[in-house]
Formats: sequence, C-alpha cells, structure tokens
Amino acid sequence: MRDLAEALRASIAGDTPDRGRLVVPAVAVATAGTTFAVGALVGRSSDAILTSGIAAVAALVIILLVRSAPVLAFGLLFLVASLSRLTIDLPVGHVRVEQPAILGSFLALAVLGRLGTLRDRSVAAVGACFGLYLTVMVLSSVLKAPVLAVSLRLLIWTAISMLSAVVAYALLGRRPGEEQRSLSWVGALQGLGGLAIAGLFLVAGPLGIPGMQVSPGEVPKVASVDFEANLFASLLAMLAPFALEEWRRRRTAVSAIVAIVTIVALGLGVTRGAYAGLAAGLVVYFGVLVLRLTPRVMLGPVVAVAAFALLLAPATSSVLLPAERPVAPFASQAPTASGTAGSPGASPGFTASPQPTPQPTPTADTLAFRLDRVPAALADIKTSPIIGLGAASFGQWHARQDAPETRDYIGMLALVAVYETGFIGALALFAGFLVLFILLIKPGGRDVGRAAAYAGAIASFLVSYEATNAMWFSINWLIVGAALAFVVRSRQATRSAARDGHG
Repeated sequence: MRDLAEALRASIAGDTPDRGRLVVPAVAVATAGTTFAVGALVGRSSDAILTSGIAAVAALVIILLVRSAPVLAFGLLFLVASLSRLTIDLPVGHVRVEQPAILGSFLALAVLGRLGTLRDRSVAAVGACFGLYLTVMVLSSVLKAPVLAVSLRLLIWTAISMLSAVVAYALLGRRPGEEQRSLSWVGALQGLGGLAIAGLFLVAGPLGIPGMQVSPGEVPKVASVDFEANLFASLLAMLAPFALEEWRRRRTAVSAIVAIVTIVALGLGVTRGAYAGLAAGLVVYFGVLVLRLTPRVMLGPVVAVAAFALLLAPATSSVLLPAERPVAPFASQAPTASGTAGSPGASPGFTASPQPTPQPTPTADTLAFRLDRVPAALADIKTSPIIGLGAASFGQWHARQDAPETRDYIGMLALVAVYETGFIGALALFAGFLVLFILLIKPGGRDVGRAAAYAGAIASFLVSYEATNAMWFSINWLIVGAALAFVVRSRQATRSAARDGHG
C-alpha cells in the first residue's frame, strides 16, 4: 500500500515538468467521473451505483499510475479485469468494470507518446493477425448476423479487450520484467477468495452463499467474483505458470504458498476443462524449461510444489464442497447458464425469435451439451464458410430446447471462431497465437523462465476455452500484450548483451 500511495503521489505531483503532469490526471478524473455518472444515472440495476463506483475508482487509480508506475498499473488492471462477475447494467448492454480503465489508459498513453513503441516487426505481425480476425468478425456481423445490435455488443467487448493488449504492451514494453509477480498475486488473491467462499459454504451452505454456483442435480462449484465457475478455474489455470515461476526464481515460503493456493483453489471450480488447461499450461511451461534451462536440476523444487498442489486440489474440493448437500430445493439459485461466459449478446433488448435446436438438450456444463451443438453449428457454417456468420450469431439462429426463451451457445473456442469469423478469421486467430508461441519459445532470449510462463499461460487458456468460450474477456488479451512486451524486452536485452560482448 505504501508503494501504491507513493506512486500515486509521484503521478499527481509530477517529478518532472512534462506534458503528462497535468494531462494524465485530467484524463483520469474525466474517465472516472464519466464512468460513475453514467453508471449511477443510467444504470438499470440497484447495484449500478456500487459497480460504477468500483469501475470509476479503478479507472482513476490505474490511469494515474500509467506514468509513474506502469508495472503496478498493469497489475491492478489485470486484477480488476479478473472480476468478470461485476458489470454495469445499462439499457444498451453491459459494461465490464475494467473497460473504462482500458479506454482511459489508452488515451493517457497516447498523450504521453508511449504508443510510438508499437513498431517492432514481430509485434506488427502478431497484431496484423489479430487485427484481421477482428476485421472479419465485423464484416461477417454486418453482412450475416440476423440482429446486428446483438452482434455489436460482442464486437465492442472484443475490440476493447483487444485494445487492452495494446495498453499492456505500451505499459510494459520499456520496463524491467516484474509483471509476472503481479499475475501470480492475482492468482493467489483469487484462490484465497475461492477458498474462503468454499469454507463458508461448508459451514453455512447451501443457501445464500455469494460466489457459489449451485444448481439442482449438479455438484456445487465456486465461481467467486468471476462470471462462472469455469472462468474462475480457467483463470487460476492460466496464472499457475506465473506462480510456479515466482517460486522457481525466489524460493521463499510466500512464493511457495502462492503457487500452492493458486493450483489448489482451481479444484473448487470443479471444471474438467480447467484441469485440461492446467495440464497443457504445465506441459508447455516445464517443456520449455527442460529444453532451454541450464542447469535442469533447479526444476526439482518447482515440480515438487506443482505435484503437491495437484494432489491436494481434488481432496480440498471434495472436503469443502460436499456433493450430498440438499441443493435441489433451491432451484431459484441456479446460476447463469454455463458456457455463455458473460456474453454481451445476453443483454436486454434482443427481439429476434430463434428456432429451438432440434436435438435434445443434455445438462448444461457437460461434454455432451457441447458436442450436441456441433451438428447444428457445422450445418450453419456451410452457408458462409469463408467469413462466418458474425459475432454472437449462433444464439440468434438457435434457442435452447430446454429453455426456448434462451438463446443457445457454442461452448468451444475453436468451433465458435470458425462459426463467427469463418476460416479466414479462425486461421488469422490461430496464426497470431502461433507466431506469438514461436517468439516465446525460440532460442535466443535470456529469461527462459518468464518465456515459459507466458507460453504456458496462453496454452492453458486456449485449451480450457474449448470447454467455455471466453476469448472476448480482457484477461486473455492483457496476457497477450504482456507477452509481446516481454518478447521485445528480451530481444533488446540480448542485442545489448551481444554489443557489450563485442565491445
């Protein structure tokens, strides 16, 4: 807290008479004031004042920090972005609490001239791929979506989230690489919160426990401050490589506890997709370390902590979330349908009449539920295989058999990418991540551990999102932007060392 207070003081007072001394605080105040005014005056829900207040404070603090403490600003932005359950409900749709901070930070960074660092060719290549993906999604939405207003909400969410990658890159591109510590601490805070919620459920559940996802006939799950249990567990899975990397680098009791808590709390989401994502992330993380790290004997303690946490995770979940609790009488507590991942397409105002899918509908949050949508999705894709059918379009064509008033959804990232953007957009998205992976894992960088952590985190969410499509959330693109900043920093450090060696 002392570091945060000092950074805020330096940002407001200004240590040097540059243009950011006055303009950045003005942007921060304007963004925060507008956020609170719009949320409080226009918001549709009783929680709008509280949520808009949180978003306004977050925007104010983060924007003030972009000049004096950019690494801290990144960490706070990621923390706020992880609170995916919190949205400001407006007549035109939902606003996530980190979105004002992203927009304000981008403006502040532009004023400071920090966006001029986006000239690296590798960054341009990755950015071009992701830009093509978004462009195709916009084009297909305009040409193919039955209700453009529904698609527009998802397009806006996706565009702002992708803009957060630019913000993360600009914040971290010229700073020493310590942002992975912030990411590991976000995982620890999320994990501790999840453990506290599960403990409260064990003592006082099943009724009225905030942060629990309790549905009739299903195992209780912890969603914490995330939109659903899938996202809570997937978030911890993607942050686990950063927590393990902190333990490898520092070997303190605190860093070991952070890594263990992150992995153990993942089990509270009771999500096989997140476990698959964690497995993929750890395979990539340890694989890169084994191939490139010398000496490899230093990996023993990291493997031991990971193995201990993996063994403890299911045991902790079974103790804190007993399946025999009588949840059936409390059907009113059923959560938002799993797999929708907070889609802005679910906003009020949808007036089309989608047709129910002809197949029987298995229980949501199962593999059968996801596979059940594949035939209908493939049949639709054949009508527009090149550019797809537009953002949030599957639910515009199909309703759920078990709930005809509810739009259906696809819970697999790979399939929904083809459905919404066709083969052009899906290949562009794949190419962007492929190029980023190559940049991270190829030999030449000096900081192998951080490269492995970034590669593992990205592999983790790409795999876990095959069980819940959540690519439009900012947390993913903040990781992408930070990874690109790391690549550029690592390359610059290598070149500098080579010049010093020849000198």
